[in-house]
Amino acid sequence: MAPAPLEGKSKRLFEYSLCKSAKFLGDYDSAACCICNIAAAFPFSIYHGPPVPQARLQLPIKYQNAFIILYFSAWIFPAWNSSLHYVLAAGVPLSLPHQLPSYAPVIGLCLQILCATMPPCKEPVATSPQLETTSIHGHDAARVIIIGAGPSGLATAACLQQHGVPYTVIERAHCIASLWKNHTYDRLCMHTAKNCCELPFMPLPESYPSFLTRQQFIDYLEAYARKFHIEPKFSETVMQVSFDHQRESWMVQTKACPNDIDAGRRNTDDIITCKQYACKWLVVATGENAEPVRAHLPGLENFKGTTVHSCQYKNASEFKDKRVLVIGAGNSGMEIALDLVNSGSLATSIVARSPLHVLPREMFGLSTFSLAMKLCKILPVRFVDRILVAYSQLRFGDTYMYGLRRPKIGPLELKNSMGKTPILDVGTLSMIQSGRIHVKPAIDCISASSVRFIDNNTETYDALILATGYKSNVPSWLDDEDGFFTEQGLCRSSSAESWKGKNGLYAAGLSGRGLLRAIQDARVIGDDVKNSYRASNKT
Repeated sequence: MAPAPLEGKSKRLFEYSLCKSAKFLGDYDSAACCICNIAAAFPFSIYHGPPVPQARLQLPIKYQNAFIILYFSAWIFPAWNSSLHYVLAAGVPLSLPHQLPSYAPVIGLCLQILCATMPPCKEPVATSPQLETTSIHGHDAARVIIIGAGPSGLATAACLQQHGVPYTVIERAHCIASLWKNHTYDRLCMHTAKNCCELPFMPLPESYPSFLTRQQFIDYLEAYARKFHIEPKFSETVMQVSFDHQRESWMVQTKACPNDIDAGRRNTDDIITCKQYACKWLVVATGENAEPVRAHLPGLENFKGTTVHSCQYKNASEFKDKRVLVIGAGNSGMEIALDLVNSGSLATSIVARSPLHVLPREMFGLSTFSLAMKLCKILPVRFVDRILVAYSQLRFGDTYMYGLRRPKIGPLELKNSMGKTPILDVGTLSMIQSGRIHVKPAIDCISASSVRFIDNNTETYDALILATGYKSNVPSWLDDEDGFFTEQGLCRSSSAESWKGKNGLYAAGLSGRGLLRAIQDARVIGDDVKNSYRASNKT
C-alpha cells in the first residue's frame, strides 16, 4: 500500500528532527539514509515503501551514536510508512548504518520526552532539501565540459583556453586540487622531478627544489588557475552522465549545494540544486585517486583502537607513543611509516602482502623516473628494468631478508602491464634495515587490540592506518556504452590514443601512468577538441 504523505505538524516535526540530527552528522545524505536502513532492519518498523538503494556513503563507526539519535528522532512518528516515504521521495543518496548498540531504546525514550516539550516548529523554508533543476542547452551546448579541477582538469582547461574553445569545469569539492589539499599528508614530496610536473604554458618557479613539497605544488596549481582565469563550478557532484544520440550531446546531471565543505558533506540549511548540462565534448579528469579503497580485512570492525585511511592522515602527532600498524606498502604507506618513526611512535610496522620493487628516488644525480624515461627512448624496456634492479640491489642489498620480496617482472614492465608503481625510497628502507620499522606479511585476522598475521604471529597495536590506495569513481556515474573505461575506471586502450573515446568523449590522467602522462593527455585533447570545434563552427 502506498504511504500517505506527511502533512502539517507531523511533516514539520519530522523535518525538524531529521535536520537537527543531520547537522550533528554534518551530512544530510547520510542522515536520511540512516532512517531508511535502520527502519528496514528493526522488527517494530512497519515500513513497506520502495526498496532502500545500495550505499553510496559509509560514515566512520565513531558516528554510531549519531545513528541512534537520528533513528529515534524519526521513531516518534506513529506512521513509519509516511515518514520514510518522505525521505526517499527527496531523492538523496543513501548509505548503510552500523549496527545499533543495546542501549538505543533508552536514548529513544529520552528523545521522545524531549520532542514532546519542543517548541512549535516554523514552517520550514530552507531546512529541508529543495530540488531545483536547471537545464543548459542552446548556445552553451557547444561548450566542453571538464569534470574535475585537479591537475589534469586545470591543464585541459588552460589548453582549451589557449585555443579559444569555451569550456565549463565542474568540481565536486569547494576548491581546486581537493585531493592534494584535503587528502594528502603534510610531509608529502613529489617523486618525480619538477620538470615532469609542469602544466602547459606555465613553468615552475626556478626557486623550487628538484622535488616539490605538497604545499609548493598546491601553490603552483592555485597560481595556475589564477593565471588562466579558471573558475570551476564548485560543490557540484556529478550524479550521472550519458550520451543522448538524438541530441548528439553529452547530458551531465549534477547535484549542488552552495556551502559544501568537501565532497559528500553539506550544510542542511542549504538548497540542494539539481542541474543538467548539455555539451558536445566531455573531458573526464577526475583522476585515478578519486575515492579511497578500503580493503576487506577480517575482523577490522572488532578493532577498538584508532583506525584511519591514509587519506585522513596528516601527520604523526596523534600517534606519538603508540604502536601503529600501516596496512599497505605502497609509496604512501612507506612514507607514512617513516613519518611515524621520525615523530616518536612507540613501534611501527608495515604490512607488505605482495612482492614489490624498491628503487632509489635518484640515480646518477637524476630522478629515477626521468632517467628511466630517457633510457626507454634508446633501449628496450626489459633492458632498462635490468639496469634499475641491478642499481637498487647494489644500493639496498637483498630486500628479501627484510621481508620485501621482489617481483619476477621488472618495475617498468610491471607498471605498464598491471599498473603497479614501484616504491621510490626516501629513507624508509634504512629504517627497515635498522629494525625501527618491522615488515609484516598479510593479515589473517584482526581482534579488539591485536592483529594475527598469516605466519601465525600476533602483535598488539593501538592504531591501524589503511594505506590501501585509491580508485577511480568514473564507473559509478558514467554510462559508458562503448566500453571506453575498464571496470576500474581507467582507459581501456593502451594505444597512443588511449585518451580519446567516441562521440566527443575524452579522458585526461586516467591511463594509469602518472602526472606526466596526464599533462600530455591535456595537450593532445586540447588540440583535438580545437580542430573539432573549429570544424563545427565552419558548418
